[in-house]
Amino acid sequence: MSHINNPAKKGFLNLRDEEGNHEHQYQNYHTQQTSGHNDYDYNRQQYELSPPSEKARKRRCCCCCQSRSSKIGCCVVLLLILAGIGVAAYFCWPRGVPQVDFKNVTFDDPNQIKNQLLTVKSLSDINLKIDAKLNLHVENPNYIGIKMKNIAVVGKYTVNKQDVKVGTGALVQPVSFQAKGATDFQLPFTLVYNATEPGSSQALTDLLGKCGFINGVPKGKINIKYDATLDISLISWTGYKPTISNNVDFDCPIDSNSLASVDIPSIVGMLTGGKS
Repeated sequence: MSHINNPAKKGFLNLRDEEGNHEHQYQNYHTQQTSGHNDYDYNRQQYELSPPSEKARKRRCCCCCQSRSSKIGCCVVLLLILAGIGVAAYFCWPRGVPQVDFKNVTFDDPNQIKNQLLTVKSLSDINLKIDAKLNLHVENPNYIGIKMKNIAVVGKYTVNKQDVKVGTGALVQPVSFQAKGATDFQLPFTLVYNATEPGSSQALTDLLGKCGFINGVPKGKINIKYDATLDISLISWTGYKPTISNNVDFDCPIDSNSLASVDIPSIVGMLTGGKS
């Protein structure tokens, strides 16, 4: 019992008790920190995204990769689509510009020329406008029908090796050309002769000569060149409008009997001699 009253031993026991308390507190603190850390890891694991299951991956996969039969089916469908595109391209691909051939020309009013010539008093009064129809024949080499939105025609007459513009024409409404076949249609055209324009008086003089109204000039067919610009619906959206050129020959549109009341020699003199 002496050690109880011994101050040195008592102090030593107190110190040891205090160290024990500190060690116990440290162990408690360490245990709490460790426990809290584990709880955090546990909670974090609860919120971490888990990898998708095999069923979810299959749902996200397209129908073509679920089985071998579905892959074969998708390949067959793809081949059918490509074959359809190839067939459509084969038939729709343009194989050439339709060939336009001139057949003949018809005039709307036989008295139109006479009525205009009766009003001629001077050279400046000679301004003939003759309405006509160009009868055309078209061969379409393509496997599909072609819709022609318009055909713009410019007529030219050759005088002294120079081309003089003598008329214009255009479609009144669109026309369709049947596939791999022929189509006949009419194109309105207006012959214009204005004696005050350079070259036009010479063209009209040549026209009257071929109609037999000028002595010494043999009567014959009238030849006119034309340039036709084709506005094809199938390709016009690209800005491409092909142009074809050709010559047309037709008989004189002026009937000498219908002009019995017209002073043709006076008009011819105006054209050739410049008399007014």
